[in-house]
Amino acid sequence: MSERSLKAELAAFFNMRSLLSFGLQCLVILGLFLVIRWIAHNTIVNLRASNIASGFDFLDKRAGFNQPSSIIQYDDNATNGEVIAASLVNLVFISALSLVTATLIGLFIGIGRLSQNWLVAKLSLCYVEFFRNIPPLVLLFFWSIGIMQILPPARQSLHWGDLAINIRGIYLPRPVWGEHVLLFVVLSVILMALAFVLHFRGRYMIKETGNTRIKWWYGPFIGIFCPIILFLLFAYPTSWDIPTLKGFNFSGGYYISPEFLSLYLALSIYTGALIAETIRAGIQGVDKGMSEAGASLGLSNGLIMRLVILPLALRIIIPPLASQYMNLIKNTSLGAAVGYSELMMVSSTIMERTGQSVELAVIWIEVYLGLSIVVSLFMNWFNRHMALVER
Repeated sequence: MSERSLKAELAAFFNMRSLLSFGLQCLVILGLFLVIRWIAHNTIVNLRASNIASGFDFLDKRAGFNQPSSIIQYDDNATNGEVIAASLVNLVFISALSLVTATLIGLFIGIGRLSQNWLVAKLSLCYVEFFRNIPPLVLLFFWSIGIMQILPPARQSLHWGDLAINIRGIYLPRPVWGEHVLLFVVLSVILMALAFVLHFRGRYMIKETGNTRIKWWYGPFIGIFCPIILFLLFAYPTSWDIPTLKGFNFSGGYYISPEFLSLYLALSIYTGALIAETIRAGIQGVDKGMSEAGASLGLSNGLIMRLVILPLALRIIIPPLASQYMNLIKNTSLGAAVGYSELMMVSSTIMERTGQSVELAVIWIEVYLGLSIVVSLFMNWFNRHMALVER
């Protein structure tokens, strides 16, 4: 082999696009490894210099504080792990409640933006342009400082029946459930799972066989009416625990803290404005001929929107809607600014007592990443379920 041909083959070998791509990927991976190693080394050195032991053993130590607004109550003797678990329940609860409320607000405001009624359309436009251009933290302080702090003290509470509202929060009557409430919950979960299977199996059989006599409505019947019957039999409240004023505060009943209300209203109103624009864009993305087809069948505007436009718009709405849901979950961390006992606020208190900043940061990442992935997986499944099937 001549020297010229050897050089030509070597040049061709090193000019291969796949080889260059592989080499570049190896360099990127090596660079990431070195950066991570450098960060880990500096973290370990700083922890040792501060005499802080690394690891998650601090989760088994006594926390030494409590939060009366927590859904799962705990006292000063609770461990750090139990406190973080309780704060995680608070985070999930307010996220779920805010997601439902923001979706309903966004649905009504988004449809209102396209209303033929001039006043409804303009009011919806003002709502969207006003609230989506205000940072959620400002809304949070508005509700916490501007509204909740001007409520009367406990002795001058506002009363609506057995409900009491004052500067310390809202007090509601609490039902005293029947003795077999746990049995009701277990049987209801089983029935709803069975209803889910029967409903979608019936729909699938109708789609595959074309037999419209298949009773697809058995599933909803079992999942709705049977739990109602079980509730009346096993869990119907025997009495009510009414909140009463004792000394300087109320006792009994359900307690809703002003911190929870402030965060709930701020997240729901802010995210509702963003969802409204997503829904409006999805509705306008549907071909106008669909509305005309519905009108030609004699359907009213409400039926056209509910049966024709919204089901088609969902295919456009769902992907950006998932992003809004995940942003809402992450924005719950703003609750630390007003003292709501969610993950960030409780973890910050534990960090001041233990100094385990790295471990707590890992917990934050795992929790928020895990919740976002769960929402993403569910919305992707729902998106595939709603997608048009092409032949």
